[in-house]
Amino acid sequence: MSVKNKLEEMKAQYPEVTFRPLSGEADFKHIVRIGADMYANGLLFQVPSLEQVRADYTHLGTCNLSTDSLIMLIGDEPLGYSRIIHFKSAKEEVEHYHPSRRITQDAIKMGLVEPLMAWNEARVRQMITEDPNGLPGTINYGSRKEDMVWQESLLANGFQPLIFYFQMSRPLSEPIPQLPLPEGLEVRPFSPGQERQIWDASIEAFEDESESEVLTETEYQRWLKDPDWRPELYQVAWDGNEVAGMVMAYIDPDYNRQKGIQRGYTEGICVRRPWRGRGLAKALICRSMQQFKDLGMEEVALVVDSHNPSGALNLYTGLGYKAYATEIAYRKRLD
Repeated sequence: MSVKNKLEEMKAQYPEVTFRPLSGEADFKHIVRIGADMYANGLLFQVPSLEQVRADYTHLGTCNLSTDSLIMLIGDEPLGYSRIIHFKSAKEEVEHYHPSRRITQDAIKMGLVEPLMAWNEARVRQMITEDPNGLPGTINYGSRKEDMVWQESLLANGFQPLIFYFQMSRPLSEPIPQLPLPEGLEVRPFSPGQERQIWDASIEAFEDESESEVLTETEYQRWLKDPDWRPELYQVAWDGNEVAGMVMAYIDPDYNRQKGIQRGYTEGICVRRPWRGRGLAKALICRSMQQFKDLGMEEVALVVDSHNPSGALNLYTGLGYKAYATEIAYRKRLD
């Protein structure tokens, strides 16, 4: 079914609901309210702040809001929305499409899950036909392990589980190993002007991930404008003028405030190929943990692919991280 026909069908089935594209700033409050509803019902890990939403929508990348988004409202009450972004796979000749799935409990009770999913698929299929490179595509969603209703909908519509991501944390009250950096490497304080080199090194290092995607200049700009971007917290190992590896650490003050905790994130952990197998990642993680402890944080956290080809799960488990939640990535190939 075409996008136009699907939208007309939805309007006929739900005449009380307004269906339209997202309009930017005017809809940011709706996005926050939908996130708050999902958080209250255990479907999101945190409520997005207005500042985070504004930063996210400043750099839309591959999404054209006028054609690639949809919000559902009754009057001024938001029910749900979707926004579709896409990236080329770094591993194969295929484009991966990622629609949002943000929906309130009221919308779920109204039966709007399936129509929103169908609209997303209709639009993705259209985008595939419009792709100047003629690449086949996949449509991708995430689901918290506890969200069984959503997973049942995904399976019923031909999606298959692809990756299990573990959210892991570690208390900083436990002893932190003091590990030396490999010989010849040093960690230097961040200096303005290093942004592009650090970004490029991380992109290269993450190319070996099973689901790596080709990121655009827009993603680089989004990274620079992230409200939580704190490069002074990074642990970047240098070998002369070459970046060997890093931990792109950060603090999410909104999450800490919502949860009443003091947490730092040891994320963006990567080592470039020539420097692997020497214990660099482990040493950098420990340096990051100690830094967070010195800053008054109570715990550290990260997310890992449970089947990461580099053996990252074993590394983190060995350092005391424990899984506390699971996010499942689902995929459907559209040929």
